[in-house]
Amino acid sequence: MAVPASGTLTMLGIAQERKFGTYGTGTISSPILMTDLINGGGSNSFPALNTSSTSKPNTTTPHSMSEWYSYDQDSAQWRSFTVYDYAYGDGGEACTNESADNLTLYYDDGSSGTGAACPSATGVTIYTTSALTTAFNGGGEFRHSTQCSQSYNIQSDGLLEGIHDC
Repeated sequence: MAVPASGTLTMLGIAQERKFGTYGTGTISSPILMTDLINGGGSNSFPALNTSSTSKPNTTTPHSMSEWYSYDQDSAQWRSFTVYDYAYGDGGEACTNESADNLTLYYDDGSSGTGAACPSATGVTIYTTSALTTAFNGGGEFRHSTQCSQSYNIQSDGLLEGIHDC
């Protein structure tokens, strides 16, 4: 749930969105300071601002309640692509595999929105879920994507290290 896009906002509601991702629900036990809402931390231990939210407050003072309209602590920005989950040591060899893709992977390349798109640059981390919380252990080998007509070298920490055109 996100902060409403219009109407009256409350500090408690914004604090609940920041802490629990549920505007209007959840217990906040300490005083709410705007600086803690913006910067994170404080006596309520707010997480960092979600920079993937399409609407977010600016970090310069003075602040106003209207900066929070439509802010979404749970918003995710991701792209997905599919691969065949069999690893090869060589990108060209992986390209010879014509089996159907059977594994969906996710990444954030900084572009806005979500949906299917093939990674076009190395240096991004590949994840197993759209929440982008668990890096895919690629073992440093290549996996072929018929969707993308490429094979991808993904390291054990999820780092996309190489792209081979098929």
